Amino acid sequence: MSSPYHPPIPLGAVFADLQKFPGAGAWHSSELGPLFGTFNRSTATPAEVTWSSTFQTAIANFVKDPDTSPALHWPKYVPGPPAQTFAKLAYNGNVDPDNFVDPVPSDSLDGPCNALWNQLLENGLNLMEL
Repeated sequence: MSSPYHPPIPLGAVFADLQKFPGAGAWHSSELGPLFGTFNRSTATPAEVTWSSTFQTAIANFVKDPDTSPALHWPKYVPGPPAQTFAKLAYNGNVDPDNFVDPVPSDSLDGPCNALWNQLLENGLNLMEL
């Protein structure tokens, strides 16, 4: 299904009690506990509980209506250059429903990766040989 509000989502909400080891940060699937509410509530901070509820609400809103912004300040996804728009969620500790989305241009996140790939491809990297 295609939707204007379905961009890649960099996740910045990192909580100490959810870390596999100190400094692990967010890893693939680390959002599932807060999304489904299956994290350890006895070790959770109030911000973590709020983040879980906020995230669940945003995802439920998206499921109900994928053509409408699922949360306040969630930007409409604009595909392709020059200005894809991403939504950083709870990236700077902002976990409340009215401020947990931080819209950013894709270049602010993709720039280093694009530069690396452009350099590799310009220098003759053949992906078919990998």
